[in-house]
Amino acid sequence: MLGLRPLLLFLLVLTPMFTAETQAQVTEYEYSATLLFTRGPNVEQFGTAVQGTITINYEAAPIILNDVSDYDKFGQYGQWRNPDATIDGVTNSGYMTGNTIDGGTTFLTIEDYFLIDDQYDSVQRGTVRNYISGNGWSKDILLSSRIYNNPDSDGLAELTDWNPLAGDEPIVIIRDWDSVFGVTSEAFYSVDTFVPVPTTIIIGGLNTGVEDFEYEGSTITKTITEFSASAPSDGKFLSDVRKLSRELEKAGLITSDEQAAINNTAKKSVGK
Repeated sequence: MLGLRPLLLFLLVLTPMFTAETQAQVTEYEYSATLLFTRGPNVEQFGTAVQGTITINYEAAPIILNDVSDYDKFGQYGQWRNPDATIDGVTNSGYMTGNTIDGGTTFLTIEDYFLIDDQYDSVQRGTVRNYISGNGWSKDILLSSRIYNNPDSDGLAELTDWNPLAGDEPIVIIRDWDSVFGVTSEAFYSVDTFVPVPTTIIIGGLNTGVEDFEYEGSTITKTITEFSASAPSDGKFLSDVRKLSRELEKAGLITSDEQAAINNTAKKSVGK
């Protein structure tokens, strides 16, 4: 295995430093995770489940991109920070943490290494972490995963490499420190879902094909979902959707064809 060292170094020199695949500039993901175990004296504040969002700007260049050549691995380490990456989480007990909620700094790190003298050929690690501290306390949330022996491993730290659900035991960790009393409380969760948030308007699980956007402080998808939850009947729900779509068309925010697509999808969603 040691004979691979010069060859791998040569390949890394020849390979471009950063080649992101073509994607939407910013992609938002929703994740959910279930509690594995807790540690510390104040774990009652953590719930048995956590869900949240992660955003990644796939067109952003890393602020750190280093070639790594250690005794046991060769590859790259890359790091991106907010606003090019964010993470937020809310547990079912109401505990909240993350970039949008607390501020702080989000770090997204990607590592892609060939391993030498190891039981594995390669490892890719990806972590999104938000950290904030002040006045004797600090909060931390991270989602992390790793993939061993990935056939697509190329020794390059690229955002497009990372898919937590393809990894080995992806986890979410929430930490709460009280540095005054030297107390640390932690909760560890197993990731269940990690899916991109649709960029088109979705009604009752049906895709309108119309690009989603914010209107009066909420996305159109969320507004229509709220209509569905609060309407006393299907007729009232459809009336609310038609009223909204007329407003959007008159404001020049959608075309008449898009208005029809929204209304027709709403009808299909209630079986009418």
